[in-house]
Amino acid sequence: MTMRITDEEIEKAFDLQERRDIRRKTMRAFFAQFARKHIPFLHEVARQCKESGDFGIHSFLLPDYYKEPKDKELALFACLLINPKKEVRVQTKLLKKKFGESVFEWYEKRKFVSMGMGRNQNKRLGGKIPYWQIAELFNRIWEIEHPCDGVYTDMESEVLTLMRVNKWTAEESLRYLFDGLSKPNDYDYRLRMLLVCLFRKDGFGYGLWGNGNEDISCPWTPRLTSFLKEWMPDYRKYGDKDECVSFFQFDDNIDFIYAMLGYNKIRKKYPTECSHYATVYRKRYLEGSTNEPYKFHALIPPIDFGD
Repeated sequence: MTMRITDEEIEKAFDLQERRDIRRKTMRAFFAQFARKHIPFLHEVARQCKESGDFGIHSFLLPDYYKEPKDKELALFACLLINPKKEVRVQTKLLKKKFGESVFEWYEKRKFVSMGMGRNQNKRLGGKIPYWQIAELFNRIWEIEHPCDGVYTDMESEVLTLMRVNKWTAEESLRYLFDGLSKPNDYDYRLRMLLVCLFRKDGFGYGLWGNGNEDISCPWTPRLTSFLKEWMPDYRKYGDKDECVSFFQFDDNIDFIYAMLGYNKIRKKYPTECSHYATVYRKRYLEGSTNEPYKFHALIPPIDFGD
């Protein structure tokens, strides 16, 4: 039996969407006024953090071992295999040892094929990364770059073509090309970090693909979500996390990551000041007040990352 949607249900749905749109528009206007000093503060924190180049240990550092663009590109794809929650340094060094001096040469010689065959597929690199996952990933890249005998393309061209022809984002395009691959629980984070590294020219980025201004969403982690919630406690009322980040008016929403990393460094050096600032900020936010306490600007913690 087919259930038909009644005119009343349609009207309610439109009313609900309209209310959401009004709530979001109202919040955007309020937040721009309420956070008129906080927003520039986070912008400056992000800028200085990005320029410092000190982002701590993360799972996309393997390209730093290589100089050639194709080596770096393939190394970035290999980083999809690294569990960002477990011994990142160890996993990175294991992959470097496996690839040797050139990931591209290893790839061109199709050394990944044997890793997915027979008993090899049950082995793990250093007991960490399954051989079959390495073989699966690089076999897919090979299939994309070598669609038939004598024909060669490259991953960047394929992704950019899908973006142009289908009006897709970079994320949608890469998801399409990697459809069917095994996916860990944090696949969304890994994929978005990969795109940041490929397309962006600063911060985490290696500037290997595109123009550097492609639309890329934040690689969300519990820490980044907590940082958003710290400054917008009820963000769920106003849209998804990516949309709420736009309230902070960054030229590139990815800069929200650097704001978090920088602020966490400031918090370690100035815990009392940051705690006081956050308390006053939250009280004003929950009151819905755009009025600032006397000398509110003096409460903003100094931008000093320490040694």
